[in-house]
Amino acid sequence: ISGLTEMDTVRFSGQRVSGEIQPLAAMLGPVEFTLLDRRTISPLAVAPWSEDQGPAHDGLPGVLKRLRGDWVCVPFGMTAVPQGLPDDWQPKPEALPAGTDDAPHGYCSNHLWSLQSKGIGGVQADIEYPHHHPISHIRRIVEARTGDTAVDINLIVHPRRDITLPIGL
Repeated sequence: ISGLTEMDTVRFSGQRVSGEIQPLAAMLGPVEFTLLDRRTISPLAVAPWSEDQGPAHDGLPGVLKRLRGDWVCVPFGMTAVPQGLPDDWQPKPEALPAGTDDAPHGYCSNHLWSLQSKGIGGVQADIEYPHHHPISHIRRIVEARTGDTAVDINLIVHPRRDITLPIGL
């Protein structure tokens, strides 16, 4: 689905599950699960400011602008190594070079993904990283599990080279 903005979402649904995913950070939420006793629950939080607009909201890192439920952090963590870490906490030589990511929790948590509907039951999300980054691209597939009260989420990370990175889900 081309031309989506950070304010758009793509819906998916199954027999007992429905939800949405947004292009910004490919964040999942809200998601509603219909239990066998017909009660509906929506366990993924959506930040109360997620629909705000204006200069203060625009100044937030992407990961915070429309914060909701579930998303991917590659790499997980801060953008710079904190000062004063013990020697055994220092980054390994093969770790992410300083300055590679400009925002907390990695490029994918702060930028727009390309979304593609996978029929009514799922969404495929893809993001290409900048050419200088050791990650080439990431694919995330979110699907309502057929006949069940569940969502299956698959994550495929394509590196450009061998690298050790923390990943957060």
